[in-house]
Amino acid sequence: MNKIWKRIATAALAAATLVTSVGLTSCSSIAPIDDLKNPEITIMLPSFNTSSADESSPVVQAMVDYLRDVMDLESLTIHFKWAANTNYSEKVTAAMGSSNWPHIMLITDRTSTIIQNSRAGSFWDLTDELKATTTDENGELVYKYPNLAQTDDMVNHNISIDGRVYGVYRPRTVGRAGVTVRADWIDNLYEKGDLSFDSSHIDNLTMAEFEEMLYAFKEDDPDNNGEDDTYGMIVAGGDYLAGPLDNLAVWNGAPNAWGYNEETDQIEPDYMFEEYVETLTMMRQWKADGVINKDMDTFSSDNWNQPFLLGQAGVIIDVADRARRVAASIEELIPEARVDLFGYVTKDENTEPRTYPTTGYSGYFVLPTASVENEEQRDLLLSLLDHCNDTYITDLLNYGIEGESYETITDDDGSTTTVVYPEGTHYARITNPDGTESAVKSTETARTSEYADLNQFAMGFVDTGLTTYYTVEVAKKTDQVYDDNELYKVPNVAEAYVSATYSRHSTQLDAIMNAATVKYISGAIDLDDWYAERDRWLEQGGQKVIEEMNESYREDTDPVTDESIKEDNHRLQYERGVYTWLTDAEIAQFSQEDATKPETEEE
Repeated sequence: MNKIWKRIATAALAAATLVTSVGLTSCSSIAPIDDLKNPEITIMLPSFNTSSADESSPVVQAMVDYLRDVMDLESLTIHFKWAANTNYSEKVTAAMGSSNWPHIMLITDRTSTIIQNSRAGSFWDLTDELKATTTDENGELVYKYPNLAQTDDMVNHNISIDGRVYGVYRPRTVGRAGVTVRADWIDNLYEKGDLSFDSSHIDNLTMAEFEEMLYAFKEDDPDNNGEDDTYGMIVAGGDYLAGPLDNLAVWNGAPNAWGYNEETDQIEPDYMFEEYVETLTMMRQWKADGVINKDMDTFSSDNWNQPFLLGQAGVIIDVADRARRVAASIEELIPEARVDLFGYVTKDENTEPRTYPTTGYSGYFVLPTASVENEEQRDLLLSLLDHCNDTYITDLLNYGIEGESYETITDDDGSTTTVVYPEGTHYARITNPDGTESAVKSTETARTSEYADLNQFAMGFVDTGLTTYYTVEVAKKTDQVYDDNELYKVPNVAEAYVSATYSRHSTQLDAIMNAATVKYISGAIDLDDWYAERDRWLEQGGQKVIEEMNESYREDTDPVTDESIKEDNHRLQYERGVYTWLTDAEIAQFSQEDATKPETEEE
């Protein structure tokens, strides 16, 4: 859109549009969209509150007013069909088994039923629509849905079925992993000559340097208290070994969960790869040397922060945002502590970084073919979803109405509303008369109920207009870590596939490898024993899982490959001006592609 929309607030226009929010059981009859200029649309979503935003909500009305105007409609009716999150998947299944289909439905679990319905044509295939192009009034090539066109190819593949995309996903941070570290320990050790680098180098660590740091944290008194009372890294092997292990393995060259094995010409789980076994053996040595916690095999993630906050350990591999949380807590306990953050470690200085990503989504919206009867109705709903990613709607669904649910200020650089996240909740900030800053957002039920659960409909492919204000210094680095990690992500090549055998026996199969891995790292079994457990995994269903996953891989019309991962990452690096790992040929290729790329409209 090449305009700034101004909210229409006249009572006459507000009354002209009917908006209702109804419970799942009260929508016994879902009317067809019928008139494309006066559509009536039902959207099914999970609810987390005892009472979700209803027809009286000014936030809902503001959303509909905006959509009606920007989509050039005469009127618009939206029904929110809420179902409790605790049994939402069951309600989705029930909807699919009846004639009571909504027009837009959030899928939170890719169950076998969802997959079968997708293959059977129960949902519109959106593969060719999300990034479809058209020509504008000036004859320029533009995206039909400029916001949806920004969907990530990796994430679209993650929600795909047989290579086809049947929904619009709700994005989540891809490069969320991070390493929380005691920067003051690094500098103490560097000053004493016990470490070859200082804290300014942590964004460029190799595996050898990372290991050097862990051993120095164990052996060289990083807190200068004269006591042998510290170690390197906290590992919660009791219930979350995957946190550090998966990141370490990917850094070391192993695939993310599943990868293509050239020797066998098939995709296989990560523990079939030598780089994964090397990582296990490395961690086993760290455990034996006391570099990671001695109680690793029983230590619970519930207590993950404690050794760090007590000054016993200096590294946690988890989500990047953990650095902010421990930094805020450690200030009073250890005033001299400095917490820092980095996203990844490279195998060596000549190897391109590799990072362990999330799947990049939390559910996706489908358009059932039973209620969305033709391409015109499909396109109308895609336009609605596209505009629900406009900045105005994103802010509205997450924070309510500006000036009522939150206050705004203008910073020196001209940017407006700044949002801070104390204890994980969204707040705006205002400047007090004395120059101090305060977090401000109404906590009155009358205000929060106006947008209760509407964030379930928020996607946010376009960034919010609200910037972030942090009270903890290290938190400022979090977004940069997210962005850097995304440049080198290693997707799970099998994320989109479902194995019937694994669906039935996942608990048993996972238990075999989880137990064997913890026992091997902790020293309870040797490598031959671990290989024997891997063979048992294959015999008890693992081999069948591999066969079923490869059947899906071969049938995929657009599978994820090592080559496609590299090309996607290098294209993103080019777009962000990071040329370190690009060849001249790639730069020329991406430059030529840019020259023919469709225009994206600015709001």
